[in-house]
Amino acid sequence: MTFFNKKIIFLIIFFIVSLIFTFLLLGAENFSIKGYLYSKNYDLISDQLAFKFFINDKWHFPIGKNPNYGIEAGNSIVFSGAVPILSLIIKLIAKFLPYNFQFISLWFVICFTLQLFFSYLIINYFTKRNLYSFISSFFFIICPILLYRIPIHITLVAQWIILLCLYYELTNNKFIKKEFFYSFVFPLSILIHFYFLPMLIIIKYAFLLKDYLDHRNIKKNLREILIPLVPLLIVAYISGYFQISAFDAMGFGYGYYSFNLAGFIDPKTPNDKLNWSILFKDIENPSGQSEGFSYLGIGGIILFIFFFISFFRNKESIKHIKLPIIIIFIICFVLSISNIIYLFNDVILEYELPKSIYGLLSIIRASGRFIWILYYLIIIFGIISIFQLFINKNNSLIIISCILVIQLIDLSPALKNYYNGNVFNKIEINNVNKNFWKTISKDFPIIKTTYYKNTSNIFPAISNQILENDFLKSDIARLGRYDRNKASSNRNKLYSQLNNKKLDENTAYVIDNINHLRYLKYLYKSENVGFFYVDDVWFMLPNYKDKMSQNDIDKLNEINIVEIKENKKHSFLINGLNEPLGLGWSFTSENGGIWTEGNEFNILFKFKPEINKVYKMKLKINSVFKKPNENLIGYVKVNDYIVKNFEFKNSIHNFFEFNIPSVQDEIYKIDIIIKNPTSPLDLLQSADGRMLGLLIESLEII
Repeated sequence: MTFFNKKIIFLIIFFIVSLIFTFLLLGAENFSIKGYLYSKNYDLISDQLAFKFFINDKWHFPIGKNPNYGIEAGNSIVFSGAVPILSLIIKLIAKFLPYNFQFISLWFVICFTLQLFFSYLIINYFTKRNLYSFISSFFFIICPILLYRIPIHITLVAQWIILLCLYYELTNNKFIKKEFFYSFVFPLSILIHFYFLPMLIIIKYAFLLKDYLDHRNIKKNLREILIPLVPLLIVAYISGYFQISAFDAMGFGYGYYSFNLAGFIDPKTPNDKLNWSILFKDIENPSGQSEGFSYLGIGGIILFIFFFISFFRNKESIKHIKLPIIIIFIICFVLSISNIIYLFNDVILEYELPKSIYGLLSIIRASGRFIWILYYLIIIFGIISIFQLFINKNNSLIIISCILVIQLIDLSPALKNYYNGNVFNKIEINNVNKNFWKTISKDFPIIKTTYYKNTSNIFPAISNQILENDFLKSDIARLGRYDRNKASSNRNKLYSQLNNKKLDENTAYVIDNINHLRYLKYLYKSENVGFFYVDDVWFMLPNYKDKMSQNDIDKLNEINIVEIKENKKHSFLINGLNEPLGLGWSFTSENGGIWTEGNEFNILFKFKPEINKVYKMKLKINSVFKKPNENLIGYVKVNDYIVKNFEFKNSIHNFFEFNIPSVQDEIYKIDIIIKNPTSPLDLLQSADGRMLGLLIESLEII
């Protein structure tokens, strides 16, 4: 039997194993091509929502454009965890599939099959033993770094693409030229998840450097560098990567989402109760280091010891790859630990990066993931070392089998939680309000929040219901990357529509917070608008006032306008629930208080004035955000009458005062109109796209 035929047979075997493994993982109920997996895991629900809105929409250009999920945020399927390449393929044949087609089980089977297959090929290249390679491949399917991602980031289960690249380089494959191999693999990586691309680049260029040092063939090496860039850029463009700017690709996290120096022996992530070891106990470390989770397991630690010993013993079988492996280790290790290096819960070294470097690294903000390459190299060469240790290869087979059993026993506390879908935090859809959801999804094809952001506050409460029902568009989304300027502009546009009572009759509005509710209740008290309290959130529905139940009416009546007392300062609190706020504000944790966002900022409160007394509103201004060469200009309205114009010249201003007249109903609606807000992103200060104006710490009536 030829080696090629053996590969096919093992691929079939691994496919069958993966089917069984996926069935055990998901359980019979979810091992299907129909039906969604309802869960408390935000990312899992968001991935399914992105997939659903994408395949049920018409084609756009770029072909990955997904405007119905995260409306007007420059969204593309490539910025979700809905496996872009699979979503694109399925969209082509969507009319032949069930409406609620489920891609998760299919994706897992593909990933597990390829994970087993490529690990088998790597080990078989060095050992030339089929059974030894077959047994060894199971280390790669039970890797904690792989299984940990399953309920969180579906796309990141495709770690087989790292193994594919390692197989190509470690075996010095001559069958496919490097420029053609990477012309395929680089575009494939970004159609799975962007994070795989820099990982593959590190592997490629480490081996490319070795090739250059050995042969000094600059022309060949330049060809290998430049040719793959062409298909990569083309695929990135047509799939929608350029829907957002480079600034929007940046994000908080480099130095936070890192690898802990004790990560290989830490069996528990800071954000999870699940312990991956029967022997090792949890090592306390910062919560962000869950992204660098990389517990080796007792079996993996044994392999690490053998790898460390044998790698430096100048074995002929790995002599030609030592330099690139060392380069990969250094680069990935430095990236993964970041510039704030932790051992356990203590910072042992911290250094400041130049802003340009930090900005670039912010694109790969979850840098702890780069430890994956080191992890797989440790397992690969540990397995190879065990094989080389014994002259009698049957002994090697017995030892590696024993180490695999030890690994399974050690990981058993976690593995049992992966049985029958337990790890997905599944929930049952609440059918108590089934008729409500069914009705509004029929009458309102669009569902929106009153405060759009990349992770909406009300996403946890109703995302499963949005997935279950037939809405055509939603900005209640969870997005990793999005156009921050468009998001701010969209909020500003929505505030204008709400303030001017120009509701879209095709849109169900989900009220983001209690402060918005107070304001909208007051603003629309005389309009044909219904307010409904369902699944722990408030809805505002055009032309639905007569459909409010007595319970909705009673609950709405409990919502009262905040009262302000004379000469008593009211400080705005971060995420405050009892604030005299309408629309157009954004909290900050840096200086305290609230930012005005957009062109209009509303304050709504109740105040009992004394007869024939003149009052002033005094706002404490912590900061003024404006362009360097222009003043921040605008005016103030009290109950729809302009009472003062303003023009701020300085970035810092202490107090801002204006008169407020007595009103009969004792309810004051103050509107601060800002004509020229700007964003830190516009000024290239940060990736913050909010259109800011005034940072207001407190208000006081004097």
